[in-house]
Amino acid sequence: MLSTGALAGTLYVMDDEPCYLIYEINRPAPDSKGVRRYRHIQVARGDKLAEYIEDLGPAGNFKGPEQQIVCGGVDSMNGRQRYWSEHTVAEAVDMCLQSMHHPWDYADVPHMGDKLWDAYHEAMDNKRRGNVLDFFTGS
Repeated sequence: MLSTGALAGTLYVMDDEPCYLIYEINRPAPDSKGVRRYRHIQVARGDKLAEYIEDLGPAGNFKGPEQQIVCGGVDSMNGRQRYWSEHTVAEAVDMCLQSMHHPWDYADVPHMGDKLWDAYHEAMDNKRRGNVLDFFTGS
């Protein structure tokens, strides 16, 4: 399936290509009969990104939530962008499959809320006053 976004669409990706981003989202089916899960794979090809979209089937078949895994980044030098990646398409797909079959239990993740934001601002205020404290250790 070709991309309808700003990226160039592609009809294929290879397992050993550098993966920039992979994400799975639920969207209405093209025939408007139900919701389907789609996997978007963005690969770096030279100085451009290309996107491949795969229909994974009815969204109700997936127990895991929608997901996104950033596998790389972009460096801008001399007015040109260079994309880099730390994972191949095969590795990124494997990570998606692992989290799909073994989703996180977010109830066990502690919520920092505004405490982290407050700690950051306190550290910046201390730095401005000359009382430099390490943001992470508080010492």
